[in-house]
Amino acid sequence: MMTINNDLKTLTVPYEDLFPENSFIVGGSVRDFLLGRSFQDWDVVIPSDAIKFAFELRRKVEGGFVVVLSEEDDEARLILPEGGWMDITSFRGNDIDEDLKKRDFTINSIAVPLRSKDRLIDPTNGLDDLQNGLIRSFSIENLEDDPLRILRAFRFVSTLGFDIEETTYGWISQLAEALKQSAPERIRYELTRLFNGDHIFKAVKLMAESGVLFVLFPELKEQKSLVQKYIVEQNVFEHTLLVIKYLEELVKQVMKGEGAMGKFAHRIVPFLEHEGRRMAFFVGALLHDVAKPRTVFRDEEGRTHFHGHDRLGAEIAARRAEVLRFSTEERDIVKLIVEAHMHPHLLAREHEDVTPRALNRYLRRTGELAFPLILFAVADAMATPPIGGGAEWQVYLAERLEQLIRQKEARKKKRLVTGHDIIELGLKPGPVFKRILDEIDDLEAEGVVKTRDEALAKLKEIVELVKEGKWPPPSQ
Repeated sequence: MMTINNDLKTLTVPYEDLFPENSFIVGGSVRDFLLGRSFQDWDVVIPSDAIKFAFELRRKVEGGFVVVLSEEDDEARLILPEGGWMDITSFRGNDIDEDLKKRDFTINSIAVPLRSKDRLIDPTNGLDDLQNGLIRSFSIENLEDDPLRILRAFRFVSTLGFDIEETTYGWISQLAEALKQSAPERIRYELTRLFNGDHIFKAVKLMAESGVLFVLFPELKEQKSLVQKYIVEQNVFEHTLLVIKYLEELVKQVMKGEGAMGKFAHRIVPFLEHEGRRMAFFVGALLHDVAKPRTVFRDEEGRTHFHGHDRLGAEIAARRAEVLRFSTEERDIVKLIVEAHMHPHLLAREHEDVTPRALNRYLRRTGELAFPLILFAVADAMATPPIGGGAEWQVYLAERLEQLIRQKEARKKKRLVTGHDIIELGLKPGPVFKRILDEIDDLEAEGVVKTRDEALAKLKEIVELVKEGKWPPPSQ
């Protein structure tokens, strides 16, 4: 049973004295207030002419500006100069009761009179559902009117930890395909909120069971009928769900500086604190084995192999990210996670034998994703039979990587050779310059070259190979 904040007088709205009579605070503002959650966005419904009123209010609010959200629904957003925003809409229906009955879920169908704040208006019994932690739709038509609400239900599972009421869950399963009608940009917004919640695994599991997950990510459906076998057999999709489960737990630990990976929080938390990056990180984890059904090979002993599933999977994942209108950065994160998700495993298997050169290559390939990707690899190892085997190797890899970075930060010395040296050897500036300089850096880290003269000698060899078309090797 949820604890409810009943002190309605403390529910304030910026510039509330300027609103017309018969205005109401509604939706997420009331929900979060009753739950004692902080918020910076307000939902206010007025009798009519919401867009016109928003512009009138804007003229009285110095520094704010208005975005028209929907002319058809007479809905506008006032961005507030002090931060946050206010969504202003007209009644959907003849009065506040009719308006509330048309909203997505009962927990968002509670209103408070803006002027008096003397009571809750709750025609759908949303307060009971709020106290009981239930996501309920007043009618199936409410979901049909805006299919995005199907996905929004799971967003509230993730952000609030609530359960979906049985009848509503049945409607969602029945209408899952209708989600395809929603604009990709709106889907991306809901996914961002979902993957920044505290109950991600719970939401994703319910999405899979209802079929909604496979509407959004149809490529995952092939995993349900595929069994992989290394030491013991495991369903590939069940493995994917376990990865999300363990990754969520690990992220929570790291954000608090706890657990085996907590000591690397300074390398991981800044990345995960960005909502879009965190969403892309989890989507990449969700899609990391997306190409396994298309690359499966069984040897004579019945063990499965998936050669190239990382490269093919990266292409599939990038296309899905584009369909969902992810930003370029988000798409690149998803693609890199899938493409490089085996790299930490391969390095970790080397244990003490992993070289500074190999670590440098990994750092260059993954950039700011270097440590988050190792965190994913820990979850991946934990989710692979024998469950948890190899996870400690990933932690050791992170320790070696941290040592290398600190050594580099301590040295802070100039490169032994520069782009000018390459030009003097007869090459014109181009993308290959970075690869050449990185190669010399690797050789220095490995101890193969130690002085500028040794570096110049090696540089001449590489430049000659470049001129002959023999460098960089195909593997690079």
